[in-house]
Amino acid sequence: MKHLIDSLSTTEKTFISLFLVLKLAVLIWFPLTGDEAYFISWGDDVSLGYYDHPPVAGWAIYALSFISDNYYLYRFFAFLVSLAVSATLYQFVVAYRSRVVAFYISLVFFVSPLSLFLTILTNDVVLVLFGFVGFYFFSSALKKKSMTMAIAAGVFLGLAFLSKYLSVIMLSALLLYVLMNLKKDNYRLILIMLAIVLFCVAENIYFNLNNCWNNIVFNLVARTEGSSFEPDYIALFFLSLFFLVPPQGIYLLTKANFKDSPDFIRQALYVTIIFVVIFFIVSTFKKIGLHWLALYIPFVYLLFADIQKEKLPFLLIYNAVISILVSLFLLMLSTQYNWLFEDHKNYRDLLFYTETSKICDMLPEGEMILTLGYTKNSILSQHCKNNEFHVMFSMSKYGREDDKKMSFSQYDQKSLYIFTSSEKKVAAIRPYFNAVHISPVSLRENVSYYLIEAEGFNFEKYKTDILSNISKNYYTPPSWLPASECEFNNKYAL
Repeated sequence: MKHLIDSLSTTEKTFISLFLVLKLAVLIWFPLTGDEAYFISWGDDVSLGYYDHPPVAGWAIYALSFISDNYYLYRFFAFLVSLAVSATLYQFVVAYRSRVVAFYISLVFFVSPLSLFLTILTNDVVLVLFGFVGFYFFSSALKKKSMTMAIAAGVFLGLAFLSKYLSVIMLSALLLYVLMNLKKDNYRLILIMLAIVLFCVAENIYFNLNNCWNNIVFNLVARTEGSSFEPDYIALFFLSLFFLVPPQGIYLLTKANFKDSPDFIRQALYVTIIFVVIFFIVSTFKKIGLHWLALYIPFVYLLFADIQKEKLPFLLIYNAVISILVSLFLLMLSTQYNWLFEDHKNYRDLLFYTETSKICDMLPEGEMILTLGYTKNSILSQHCKNNEFHVMFSMSKYGREDDKKMSFSQYDQKSLYIFTSSEKKVAAIRPYFNAVHISPVSLRENVSYYLIEAEGFNFEKYKTDILSNISKNYYTPPSWLPASECEFNNKYAL
């Protein structure tokens, strides 16, 4: 290791060290995000699946909670995943190129923007871990004819599927590679990998059959309704790709000759080409977020094994500079918000994330409090341990896991507390109660949230106006799917 570190220039060591310090600073000081809090809540309720996605993120958080129920631990796990991906890149490349080249490529990824974002725990973290490490086992199993590696590949790739449906692109690419390169002595290895992955697929089908096809409805129906051609989305996709991978690196890959490359490079090429083509097509009508690319970016970095050694230091410095600038912005956003953003229209929302504990202190202790969306519900649930939180009035397709935890029928004609950041939303709430009393929850002289004490909840009106539309939009599977159990509809007789 000392030899490898000595191969770096002083400038490279400086940038890597600065990146590492800033990455840890982001891990510590960047406030808990809504998605993080939402996924952490999964760990409190272990299940075979959740409304939005398959279950592995919840399983991972549940396992980590035996060490500590603290989001810093969960973020440190994400940090370790970035190291695991870097180490996996090294293991791949060192079998093909020199140790110095392998070390450089692992570092080019480690200081990348994707690595920086692997401090925030979401289901993309476990997707990257099980997907890319699973690919390493897959490639090693075929190369070494190892049944042990094949079993490990099946388990990891199966868990990747149970992390997020986006893994299907990778799994399809690997299956295509296998079909295009069939070898008789690989049949048993391929069958064992396929059997384990299909077992995980069966688990997800079983969950969906008993839960109104939640994952299918959310990912393939609700998220694609109303989509139309948007040229801006195509530009956004390529900008995202060039942000996560150095443009110079992509250019060098277009000039690389992969003709005599080892199998793992050709396998990575299958994955890379197929994901770029599919995401390009999807981007013509759907916005491709940065997180969509998370699993696939390490495959692009793996292809850097076929570019010249002397080009790697530039890619290392380039990635480090971009990531350092992004981390400085994130730290400014989370620590200097009072003087930087006081006049910004989203200052109220920024305070909600950075000073949540102060809001908790102003809420009635021990009371159940309803919010108007999953983000605020999840954040308050993690910070305000003396209260129980649920979601009400939300018509969003996102974050509907709380539908399973709340039964509004039992609160008919009762009083409820509702938290909102906008006084304007009171008008939409008022028709469902006999009386409404509003109390400000003030963090600053000019920044207030509102706690509504609403009396005499009219459940029948809420069922007719709100719950029936939720059922229609999110709990009514398309006719081409088999009939399934639907707890939400059964609970409210919809």
